[in-house]
Amino acid sequence: MTQQQVVPQFRTPEGQAAGTYANGVGVWSTPSDFTLDFFVSLPPEAGQHPDTGEDIVLAPQQVVARIKIPPPLVFQLMRNLSGALETHEQEHGPIPDFQSGVDPDPPGPPPE
Repeated sequence: MTQQQVVPQFRTPEGQAAGTYANGVGVWSTPSDFTLDFFVSLPPEAGQHPDTGEDIVLAPQQVVARIKIPPPLVFQLMRNLSGALETHEQEHGPIPDFQSGVDPDPPGPPPE
């Protein structure tokens, strides 16, 4: 008996078809899984330092999705992201460094 080919078929639940926007991600792990917390930055808020009572500005982050994956899946995720990043940059040019907002390789002549 020959083995039939298995073809993945991805289905997105109707309520999730539009996706969820996130502008940050945090990663943490336990021995059995990695957790990816996708979040959005909320407007700054006035607050007080819990130890000193000093006035501070809080930068709240709201988790919009938490995904837990087994450790071996991390390698597949990294390969998929790397391939997608390479394809994206080939089609659209280099992606600027998100943290600094500075394009590491800007197009055009170097600044004088």
